Amino acid sequence: MFKKSLLLKILTIVISITVIGFSILIYKVINQEKESLLEERRKTSELMAQPILHTIYKDMLDERADMTRYLIEAMKNVKGTERVQVIRSNGIEEAFQDFKTLKAVEKEYGDLKPEWTAGHPNKEKNVAQGIANPRFKEAMELFNKGRLEGISYIEEADGKHLFTYIIPIEFRPKCNACHVSKEEARGTMMISTSLEDMYLTLASSRTRWIIYGLLTISGVSIVLIILVRSIITKPINETLTMLKSIADGSGDLTKR
Repeated sequence: MFKKSLLLKILTIVISITVIGFSILIYKVINQEKESLLEERRKTSELMAQPILHTIYKDMLDERADMTRYLIEAMKNVKGTERVQVIRSNGIEEAFQDFKTLKAVEKEYGDLKPEWTAGHPNKEKNVAQGIANPRFKEAMELFNKGRLEGISYIEEADGKHLFTYIIPIEFRPKCNACHVSKEEARGTMMISTSLEDMYLTLASSRTRWIIYGLLTISGVSIVLIILVRSIITKPINETLTMLKSIADGSGDLTKR
């Protein structure tokens, strides 16, 4: 009974320490992997944003606003992309979804180019997606104060986890040709991509590490049982047997 109790206590202590150690290790490894995947997603979003920004700063100012609209629509078809939109400086309306700017240009300069209106949507209620998120509102405030660096965050929309990257569209003097007001940020570009694949990858990694942990704990337990029995419990058991025989008067007092 004493031997079994001692073995159980040693196993409990060692296995508990091993489980705690592996839990901390798994937590740190998964967190590092998550941070690495999010950084990779941020860089991908930045790369996706560059051609659109280039088109806005170059083609749009050269009176080729339709190029930006077509490029944005093409970007929406990229696998895993949930949103690609330019949000006006009011932080509410999505650009290229109504005739608001076109009407202002028409009023100021006369007839519009046919390519500007061809296939152009004209939503009666034009509200951009994701604008209710507090992180978006905070970012808009920073952009209007002069921040130029992009901001990224994780959000949940329609039951999906999204990685959202937003970057300000800088005001250029030539913007006044179509836009009357002047702000630090002419608008904001938002790119949101699904994180479902990332969470599946993390879940797979977590499962793999848990299996490694269980195999390690099983191996440690087997080795520990063998060592405890051979080094600790066996000598103790032999000593107890000898002492019992001495107590019974049949023992050999010359034994150590």
